[in-house]
Amino acid sequence: MHNFYQNLKIIPIFLIVGLSLSYFHLERLHDKYWGSESKVPQGTIFAVQTVEHNIAAASFPYTIANLLKNKRYQDITPYMYTAYTLTGFAVTTCASGSTKLKCIDEEIIEFTKNKMWINSSNIENLIKDADFNILTSNHMAGIDWQYNKPKDHSIINQKFEPLGDVIGRIYYVRSPRPSLNGQITSWVLGFFSSHSTDKKYYGSIVISYLLASFLMGLLLIFIKKLRRDKKFIKIQNQELEDKKVRLENEKEKLNNEYTNTQTNLKEAIEKTNILKSERLELHKNTKEINAESEEYLKHWTDAQESLKQVEIEVQILKNNLAIVEKEKETVEVNSLNLKAHKNIVKKSLEQQCFSHFIDGLNTYSIHTILYHEKVIRNDIKNVIKEGISLSDVESKLSDILKTFNRLESDKSSQYIQQITTMPMPLFHNKSKKIRVYFIYNSGHITIMAIWSANTAPHGKEHKNWNVLRSRCST
Repeated sequence: MHNFYQNLKIIPIFLIVGLSLSYFHLERLHDKYWGSESKVPQGTIFAVQTVEHNIAAASFPYTIANLLKNKRYQDITPYMYTAYTLTGFAVTTCASGSTKLKCIDEEIIEFTKNKMWINSSNIENLIKDADFNILTSNHMAGIDWQYNKPKDHSIINQKFEPLGDVIGRIYYVRSPRPSLNGQITSWVLGFFSSHSTDKKYYGSIVISYLLASFLMGLLLIFIKKLRRDKKFIKIQNQELEDKKVRLENEKEKLNNEYTNTQTNLKEAIEKTNILKSERLELHKNTKEINAESEEYLKHWTDAQESLKQVEIEVQILKNNLAIVEKEKETVEVNSLNLKAHKNIVKKSLEQQCFSHFIDGLNTYSIHTILYHEKVIRNDIKNVIKEGISLSDVESKLSDILKTFNRLESDKSSQYIQQITTMPMPLFHNKSKKIRVYFIYNSGHITIMAIWSANTAPHGKEHKNWNVLRSRCST
């Protein structure tokens, strides 16, 4: 668990990467939304302004020229706001002698006003590079130029030429493009909320990249943990194998000691029998040779002491033999316990791998996979014995989950209706020879059995049919 929390330190790195990627995405969105003269094709707002100016250039000059000629300046004002200040207009007067290319003593008499981007302090700078129509004293209805297309502001000149003296101009003013950093700052100061311009997309883009980065970080941590667990189990198995070898060596050593002890015991018994025979012989000779009784008595006493010493040694050997037999039994019990422990570790490895896999599927799925306890206790072990790999089983469970995730949006799907009405649905893959029996209920997929095609029940007469029914009833 400590290592898991240590690995969480990489999450901020992934989040920083996600923020960086989201910035590049916002930059592309900003260019596509606002556009500029240097962008081809031009952005959405720039194209909208082009369309507004194209319409105004075709209709405004005739009307504005007549109003300007009659000095009806107050009637010009409503025309300045026909685009709702998304784009702007400015009307100027020119002194006598002005031409199409030169306006003498130009004076601004009316323009679109918006405190956000156009006012009396910057109008002169805005009209310097703006497109315009000339207004004449005898202006007739007609179009003297127009834009090529909405996302291309290059001008196409027409054959129409206004008649009369040049008395003014009407300029078509574009609002300045805001900077990306300024838009981001405004969005942040607005508590990450906006319902206009390209800022309304910032939240979903940033959250998407952060969430994707976070999930990638978690996935990397999970993979590292899984690899570490497999390495730990491998080391543990190796230690158990080494311990088994040591115990087998000790067992062999004790067997050799036991054999030597039996040999020594046999020799001691034979020596005891010889001494007993000698004692009987001495006892008989004592009666017959009374004169030599003292010498023979001493010999007999010595033999008696030797016999007692041998009996003590025999008893010690018997005790040692009992200890050796007891140690032998202990070694055999330890050997059996070692084999049982190894089987438990192996079984635990299979259970861990299968459990990790199910946990990984459930983490990113809208459905949840559950399983009967005998699936992991018996079925996984049996299908592996029959030559089916654990990866084939995991692949088939992934296919089942993908099928339900894909059909989740269509509740009327014929397959979903069939699954929810069948008591024991069957998902069968012929190429892998695997049969998975499961029950689907309210987003939960409960695996009841996993069998190979050879052992799976093919009808109610099959012996495993009752086993399946018994699992479904528990």
